[in-house]
Amino acid sequence: MVEGKSDYTFIDAITNRLFDKNIEELGYYAVIAGNKKLVKQVTAALTSTGREIAAFMDYNKSDFNALINDLLNSINSKGFKASITQENMIRVEDTGSAIKLIPLGLPQDSTLKNIGITQHEMEDYLLKLIEIDKNVANWIEITPNDLTRDAKDAKLDTNKSENLFKYIALKKGIQYEEMIKEIIKRADESNLRKIVANIIKLLEQ
Repeated sequence: MVEGKSDYTFIDAITNRLFDKNIEELGYYAVIAGNKKLVKQVTAALTSTGREIAAFMDYNKSDFNALINDLLNSINSKGFKASITQENMIRVEDTGSAIKLIPLGLPQDSTLKNIGITQHEMEDYLLKLIEIDKNVANWIEITPNDLTRDAKDAKLDTNKSENLFKYIALKKGIQYEEMIKEIIKRADESNLRKIVANIIKLLEQ
């Protein structure tokens, strides 16, 4: 369960790069809900199936506890008996369904804080790869600091990494989803595994 198309593109690019398979070939059925509110609503509805569900949600301005408790409340509001049984796991007593929350974003990263990112989301990982990965940085041809400066000069809201990436895509003349795929393809595998370790842990299970 993901919020939007770009989140799906990001995760599918990772599975193709690291496992040489798409999401469905790994045994998952992907659902693009549309936004965070719908992720919570659709996840709550699907718990009636008894299936295991992985819910990917952007941090935005929340912390982990707020995210998982919002998801828990959404499930319980449908009349189910659910509780948090592990750090990032919700189990539904009535149906046996298990929901694993995978938050997207890097709210503790000092570089992102220094350039003014306050609303954390999937694109945080891509911005971090520009900083630490030589292959990606050489292709983008701009540092995160310079990118933020140029975006501000263009009168863009720079507190979201998504906005910075839309700016890069515009400058390079590449569709947004294609740029996501290209960054994942170009990144050194060790750097990619380091940055998205929480996602890989789920996919390898």
